[in-house]
Amino acid sequence: YYWKIDPEGNQLPYIDRIISEEVPETEVGLMKLMAGELDAAWRAAQSPLDIPVVLDVAEEVGLRHMSGFISGEGSAPGILINQNYAPDEYVGELLRNKNFRRGLSHAIDREHVNEVVWHGMAEITGGTTASPQAIHFQSPEGQKVYKEWQTAFTKYDVDLANQLLDAAGLDKRSPETGFRLRADTGEVFELLIMDAAPLSPESGAFLGLIKEYFEDVGIKTTLDVIPSGEADHATQEGLFHMFLWWGEPYDGLSELDLFTYPENVFVTRLYWR
Repeated sequence: YYWKIDPEGNQLPYIDRIISEEVPETEVGLMKLMAGELDAAWRAAQSPLDIPVVLDVAEEVGLRHMSGFISGEGSAPGILINQNYAPDEYVGELLRNKNFRRGLSHAIDREHVNEVVWHGMAEITGGTTASPQAIHFQSPEGQKVYKEWQTAFTKYDVDLANQLLDAAGLDKRSPETGFRLRADTGEVFELLIMDAAPLSPESGAFLGLIKEYFEDVGIKTTLDVIPSGEADHATQEGLFHMFLWWGEPYDGLSELDLFTYPENVFVTRLYWR
């Protein structure tokens, strides 16, 4: 039952019957959409990489509208940096170094990532805030703050990235590989970015580009994709340097109010030491 009526008093919507089919397999749902078997579909095309394929057959199957979902996330995906990293004191200090983090941020060509992974449909952001639709930013002052946060350290500038990484103490490189050396041991510094398996196609493409960008400025980068159970343990124990995360700042729930989801602010579960 829907409570609205039209001006003539007819019950809305003008639908007598809805047949809903649950399709657990993502690939099957996508094929049904492309074959014109569905009048409407929710998440049938879950990956941005599916969109060009769907658009190719849109006119043939009568697909009239496709829209994305505004979730309130500040960044999807984003890369979380473990500033509580404890297993290696030098690495922990480096992850807390602003020059190091800002240098890596300026090493990322976000425009290129947008074109390659999201076909130009994404909005460039540093991922340091909730989405612009969040209630917190609707005033003129809030919009100004959002724009400042959104663009902070997002400019693609390899020269600046190299300067900042040098300032972070990674100013020496291996003559053989060109990778930057740890200031404490003189060994090649290796950055570990972890994610839980299985990777979605867009996550794999995104991480592959991030690895290229970081290594272009001399940071040897290893992508460690491990089973989700092991990833949960590694997260709880703080064993990662960086972690791929869909949604900033936490759990994709950055738009939710403090009182509807207090875990955004108050520690109710242990995630890392």
